[in-house]
Amino acid sequence: LMNYYKLLNNYWRKKKSDYIKMVQKIRLLNFKDKVKVKPMSKPYRIDKAHQYGYKHKKGYKLYRIKINRHKNKKQARKGKIFGKTKSRGIVKKKLEISYKNQCALNLMKKISHGKIVNIYWINEDRKAKYFEA
Repeated sequence: LMNYYKLLNNYWRKKKSDYIKMVQKIRLLNFKDKVKVKPMSKPYRIDKAHQYGYKHKKGYKLYRIKINRHKNKKQARKGKIFGKTKSRGIVKKKLEISYKNQCALNLMKKISHGKIVNIYWINEDRKAKYFEA
């Protein structure tokens, strides 16, 4: 059983391989929900879940969290820039909170009770990143 987890871990380390790309594309079709926090019955990355202490018991619950990717520009007043963008602080303004921390905040809004064991990356596309907690 341990060799199986090591094998899965090696597959996931090579994300550019054809096998993982195909699996990711198929799973991404299932992820395209409007729901940001969705409960799941079993983990997508079994090796990662077990590495972080997940057990298939009554007390453990899994959630898939969707986070929209950052936009690198701050919204301008009235949707228009008066003057040069250099002096207005429009370009290169990024959120200072990481995706994982955003996931934790979204999950705590959804479920107030409970404890988050760990959050790890599952998949991403152009508009969003998906994590499991």
